[in-house]
Amino acid sequence: MEVIPPQKNWMQRNWPWAIPLGGCLTLVIVISFFIGSAYFGVKEFFTDFTDQVTSVMPIDKAMKRINEYPYLQETLGTPIIAGETGMSNLQILNGIRKLSSQTPLKGPKGNAILHLTGEKKEEEWIFSEMYVILDATGEELDLFYDGEK
Repeated sequence: MEVIPPQKNWMQRNWPWAIPLGGCLTLVIVISFFIGSAYFGVKEFFTDFTDQVTSVMPIDKAMKRINEYPYLQETLGTPIIAGETGMSNLQILNGIRKLSSQTPLKGPKGNAILHLTGEKKEEEWIFSEMYVILDATGEELDLFYDGEK
């Protein structure tokens, strides 16, 4: 009687190429997925963050008020320019952006610091604080002098 060896299954016949290819391919796909999701997630976060912090609308609104404030123009001189370096803190939670910012102001006669605190709901900034502290005297000038926020 002739003994027939048991027939090998698919994995036993093809393991030399199936294991390396399947394992490496799976590993490459998983790593690519994580790198891609991390890149696009971080990119979206930082793009949103930098857009909000460098958004000119909060500074523009404050600069408009500063240029309408005669005492500031007299004290700092004209033109009053917002400095490029400052401190900003932006928190984003459930579509609400909270900004706290300190921006240096420079004029021909003196310097000051602009303080802004506000929230952006939907598309409009609503400020709770907008004031200037003069470097020379330490005097705090509220830019809501007309009661409008």
